[in-house]
Amino acid sequence: MAELQTFQNAYLQATSGNTTYSRNQQRWQFLLASFTGGQAYREGAYLQRYALESAAEYAARLNNTPLDNQCRSLISLYTSFLFRQNPERDFGSLENNPTIEDILEDADLDGRSMNAFMKDVAQWASVFGHVWICVAKPNVGAVTLADEMSAGARPYLSLYNPLAVTDWRWARQPNGGYQLEYIKYV
Repeated sequence: MAELQTFQNAYLQATSGNTTYSRNQQRWQFLLASFTGGQAYREGAYLQRYALESAAEYAARLNNTPLDNQCRSLISLYTSFLFRQNPERDFGSLENNPTIEDILEDADLDGRSMNAFMKDVAQWASVFGHVWICVAKPNVGAVTLADEMSAGARPYLSLYNPLAVTDWRWARQPNGGYQLEYIKYV
C-alpha cells in the first residue's frame, strides 16, 4: 500500500505545475505568438471579436488582417543596441582560469560563446519579461579537479523560456537566503 501511495505522489508531482506557471501560461503563449508572428499569431485568434460577428466573419477578418511583426523588429533593434559593443568582464582571481576561458568560448556546450548566449538571453527576456538560466556540471565520478579536466567535465549554461519550466520550489536556507531545490522543465 505504501508503494502505491509513493507512486501516486510521484505521478502527481510529475503531472502538476507551479501555480505561477498555471496563472501565466496563456499570457506567455500570447507573448511567444506575438514575437513569432505570422501564422502562429493568426492561429492564436487574438483579434477582439465584434458583437454579433459570426464565426465565418471572424475567420475571414483574421485571414485578411496583415501580420506585420513589430514585436520581433523592436526586440531585435533593442538587443542589437545592447550588444553593439562586447561587454567587459572582471573575473578577479579567476581571470586566467581555463574553465572560465572554456565557458567564454562555448557557454552551453553547443558552440555558443558567452556573448552569443547572453544575446539570446536578452532577446527572450525581452519577449517574456524573464527567462531561466541554469548552470550545471556533469558528474563524471571524478575524484580530483585534474580528473574532471581530463574527462572534459565543466560547468555549462542552459537557457529556458517560462513556458518550458513548469514547476519549481524554493527553500529558505539557515542563513536566510533562498535556494532553488527543485525544478521541472520540458
